[in-house]
Amino acid sequence: MKTNTTEDLIQKGWDIRYSDIQGCLKVAQDLEKLAIKSKDEKAHAWSLLLKAIGSFLLSKEENYLDLLFKSKTWFDHNSENFGFPVCLYFIGNVYESLGDYDQALHYVHEGIKAAEKIGFDEGQSDALSVAGIIYSRIGNQVNAIKNFKECLKIRGNLRNYKAMASTLNLIARSYSLSGDYKNSLHHYKKSLSLRERYNDTGGLPWTYLGMASLMEKFEHVKEAQQQYKKGLEINKNSEDKRYNLHCLIGLGRLAIKSDQLKDAENYLKNAQEIAEALNSKPLLFEIYHAFAELYEIQNKSIDALSFYKKFHVLKEEVLNSDSQKRIHNQQVSFAIEKSQKEAEIYQLKNVELKKAFEEIEEKNKDITDSINYAKRIQQAKLPKLEDIYACLPQSFILFKPKDIVSGDFYFFHNPNIKSHSELVSESSQTGNVNKVRNDELVIIAAADCTGHGVPGAFMSMIGLERLDDAVSQTTDTSEILKQLNKGIKTSLRQSDSEESTRDGMDIALCSFDVKNRILKYAGANRPLWIIRKGQSEIDETKATKKALGGLTDDEQHFDTHTLKLNKGDTVYIFSDGYVDQFNADDKKLMSRLFKEILFSIQDKSMEEQKEFLNSFIENWKVNTEQTDDVLVIGVRV
Repeated sequence: MKTNTTEDLIQKGWDIRYSDIQGCLKVAQDLEKLAIKSKDEKAHAWSLLLKAIGSFLLSKEENYLDLLFKSKTWFDHNSENFGFPVCLYFIGNVYESLGDYDQALHYVHEGIKAAEKIGFDEGQSDALSVAGIIYSRIGNQVNAIKNFKECLKIRGNLRNYKAMASTLNLIARSYSLSGDYKNSLHHYKKSLSLRERYNDTGGLPWTYLGMASLMEKFEHVKEAQQQYKKGLEINKNSEDKRYNLHCLIGLGRLAIKSDQLKDAENYLKNAQEIAEALNSKPLLFEIYHAFAELYEIQNKSIDALSFYKKFHVLKEEVLNSDSQKRIHNQQVSFAIEKSQKEAEIYQLKNVELKKAFEEIEEKNKDITDSINYAKRIQQAKLPKLEDIYACLPQSFILFKPKDIVSGDFYFFHNPNIKSHSELVSESSQTGNVNKVRNDELVIIAAADCTGHGVPGAFMSMIGLERLDDAVSQTTDTSEILKQLNKGIKTSLRQSDSEESTRDGMDIALCSFDVKNRILKYAGANRPLWIIRKGQSEIDETKATKKALGGLTDDEQHFDTHTLKLNKGDTVYIFSDGYVDQFNADDKKLMSRLFKEILFSIQDKSMEEQKEFLNSFIENWKVNTEQTDDVLVIGVRV
């Protein structure tokens, strides 16, 4: 009798976990009473599991993980019970809500295997759904959609139409996030149709939320606002705070776009309060990002930068590179384990495929080895950092090629360090009337060649050689660029003909009279920024609006600017790679934010500045490809 009562209660709680969450929590209480009365460990384990599920779905303040891991203690020894995979993937669900994605994916994958092992199709579909959500969160929409579609197939076979509607909603969201709005709208409509047909009042708000998000992508601001507000109205009697949180964030973003800045602040503050109460880190960093945009529009630079920092710190915590690697390794491990089960079936078919794959791998290896060798040559041609830091101890060079080799390069010249061309000149005993021998004078440059990768690297090698030749002849910055322009055009045999190449480079070049703190600068499309000690604005010196090489005249003049520096002033030259980097929201970093970042780190040493700039750009571009080579040089006098 005891077993039947326990089983009946378990089945009842499971069946109503979504449709009557309060009823599910009541069943959990009944199971706990039964467990105490009859010392039934199974009833106790399920009471904890159902309490965790119900509390989580209602956003109740509970230690969900504590409940789940206590429940798991019994299920670990009773893995044939369908509660075992449920417990595993629900632990993953909770970790996902906290932004701990590698832990989440680990438990979800374990849940999928456990459900498969006992033939629990419903549990397998639920776990696949959570896996899809995790992949979507980290921006891997391809894997998200793959998992959702596997989930949809199982739910279709089970004829679980309400669950199918939920999955269609999630597929639509992933298509929207990947920019496929046509497919997104198609799946939202299918989800809405199912939910209306089967009177799924609990699920309808989530479809309205998705439609609102899609309208926001289409820039249909008023329609999106109506959908978000409609969803809030339908959900007003629900205890589901997570839904309201999504709506408030959406309304906050839309209010910013509509210039309803006071409303935006109110929406975002309400959203922040809920997100902090739920400890929902993934949504909290979205809120921080929205606050940063809001305050940037209001010209509240300090507040904007403060929220940008909060955003990047939290985003780094949630989506850091180590976590991404662990997630990738889990994905590969899970795929290998799954494929091993199917190996015998596909073995013959895969023989030819494997052979072709190995041939491609070998060719790729040969190509990569060649490029890596080219990298060693390029690095050997670049100035030694220890030579630069010996002459300019308060300086840094942040150099981040997009690919293995780079189209950006940095250049340094000190008369005490003899170049190859100088040695040749001395051996031939020809005098150089323009050469200035001054141990206090150093020349440093940041250059950006046409293209990146291998083509850009070829240009950088030419640029380094010709720049080396130019500074062996003169230390006048204007004359150096003039000679460099001629040298590039000669090397590439450039002329006015249509067949001639148009490749070239932009550059910012400085000569420092270190002893007297005199800076001379000349630039081709790349500016010079100086942050004067104690000043609140950047002192910008603009470059000559001409590139080196290409269509530039052979006798093109590049202006020299002479500037007096004071102790504590900081000079920056850079390529356009940093400011042109896009983030996951397809937003470019831009010069304005770059200036704000530089101002915010003036209290740091130059090495600390380099580390901060590197960390910032890594966080900014997470889940996106690096747009271009990055080069930033900073010197404090």
